[in-house]
Amino acid sequence: MKLLLENWREYLNEFNPTGKQEGEVYIKSLPLDNPDLEVYKRAVGQDIRGIAKVFDVEGGEIKMEYVVPYSNSKGLYNVDNDARYEAIQCAGHGEECLSHELSDEQYDTATEFLTDLNSAADFVGIEPEFLDTNPANYGFANRNGRDELVLFDLGRGEPDETPT
Repeated sequence: MKLLLENWREYLNEFNPTGKQEGEVYIKSLPLDNPDLEVYKRAVGQDIRGIAKVFDVEGGEIKMEYVVPYSNSKGLYNVDNDARYEAIQCAGHGEECLSHELSDEQYDTATEFLTDLNSAADFVGIEPEFLDTNPANYGFANRNGRDELVLFDLGRGEPDETPT
């Protein structure tokens, strides 16, 4: 049991245990009283930069573009000098947050994704610094034969309300 608790990520095959893949479509379920459903409904049919495409929302069932689960996400997680990982961690902080160790190509990738994150935050209706930077909310969608990093958990991040 101790090993399972320490290494739980190795045993997950999907990023959302309430979802399933059907061909090129991912079906995610949320409770009907979940306020995040409204964000998914607004996204239906739109091509929003940095956000996985949402095809349909019926009841609490969301049909969206299939996103490669984090266990197969090609080094997105905790990889030194990975531009995509750095961009996620720098959401809301701008280019000055990026590491000086990135190559020119990595830096270009990271700055482009920071632009995507700002666009996604604007659509969701929050400031970029309140996006959930948990990499498990991001994944790869195959678009026109190339992998694109996208946000697929459209829940609203909230600022920490803890008084100091």
